[in-house]
Amino acid sequence: MYIGRLKWSDGGLVENVDFRIGELQPGAPWMQRAVTENLEHQKSTQPEQHAAAQDSGDPDQRAEGVGDGYTWKDDGEEVEVLLDVPESTTRKNVKIEFRRQEVRISNPKTLTLKLFKNVEVDGCSWTMGKPGQLVLTLEKADAAPWPQLLKELEGLYL
Repeated sequence: MYIGRLKWSDGGLVENVDFRIGELQPGAPWMQRAVTENLEHQKSTQPEQHAAAQDSGDPDQRAEGVGDGYTWKDDGEEVEVLLDVPESTTRKNVKIEFRRQEVRISNPKTLTLKLFKNVEVDGCSWTMGKPGQLVLTLEKADAAPWPQLLKELEGLYL
């Protein structure tokens, strides 16, 4: 397997860039973004092949993914988000606000998730998971599958 990194400049020039040791660790931010960025690149450069690949997927297979400090999975009528937090976090430390198409976490860490589709705010909740983890349960407004957790804006996932 070959892993390469390219840097695009404003003028359209491309250059090879070296990796640093820390960037090769499992869970590095670029690894978490790579699948989504590669799919977006395929979508913009090979739209027919991208559409065919998306249509050939298993409709019964639930989507899931990894973000910066969290994992998520589509559970049918709900989406579950597992959020990494300090192990010392208690219920009193947690501040989460559910909105129609957004989740705002302001304590114990700051994170805003602009969701792929709408949720039923009254059906959303959170619980303490294992030490160092919060479990967010988001009730979908429509039970249709979510291929991704976050809303796409101008070709970028937020």
